[in-house]
Amino acid sequence: LCERYLIQNPKAKTLPLIYPTIFFNGQEKYNVARNLWDLFANNKLAKELWINDYQLVNVHEIPDEEFKQRIWSGILEFFLKHIHERELLKRWQEISDILPELTKITIGYDYLEMILYYTLTKIEQADKIKLENLLSTKLNPEIGTRLMRSLAEHWQQEGKEIGILEGLQVGEAKGIQIGEAKGIQIGEAKGIQIGEAKGIQIGKAKGKAEENIRVKTEIAKKMLSQGCNIALISSVTGLDEAFIRSLE
Repeated sequence: LCERYLIQNPKAKTLPLIYPTIFFNGQEKYNVARNLWDLFANNKLAKELWINDYQLVNVHEIPDEEFKQRIWSGILEFFLKHIHERELLKRWQEISDILPELTKITIGYDYLEMILYYTLTKIEQADKIKLENLLSTKLNPEIGTRLMRSLAEHWQQEGKEIGILEGLQVGEAKGIQIGEAKGIQIGEAKGIQIGEAKGIQIGKAKGKAEENIRVKTEIAKKMLSQGCNIALISSVTGLDEAFIRSLE
């Protein structure tokens, strides 16, 4: 109801009051809890958490050294703090000595890979090779090889997408020069070729997306067990807060 209200009133600054009412016409006695807090095992604590101010973790107010002392959540919060900087290679260099400790955790590789992808868009092309060398020297051979292969696939896909875009632009200009008829002929052939390649690409992406959801779910469970805030977990993994709560 609140969500629908906000959609209908996008400029609203507050939520409407909702009076809870249930119309029951069942044949058996209604014996469901009529108070929200009675649905929780620890209703007193639940009420305190929901009624009082929520916890705010401002990563900009936390010293970097404190992040480095908490291997699991610390690295994540470290990059959340610095993600808006122009160059993140130096930040990877700062925490490189504690990376081996992270890979000792059961799903540490997946966690590290997720953080790596999170920061790649902020790393200059010329620095990506330096980052690759840094990771390969700090991680054990097995983990390093897996991560480098994953990085290679990511950059290869990135290159393909750029190549397709540039190819289409060149093809369009060339088609105009050759003529409308020739352009249509080439366009149809190119469209079929790109369509087939795109179909394969979408299929692979779908499979990878499903695996990505599984990995993010595991990471969310791990972060929950470490006492991380649900809003923070949602921000990092991209998972819905309601879904994350269902994992508790």
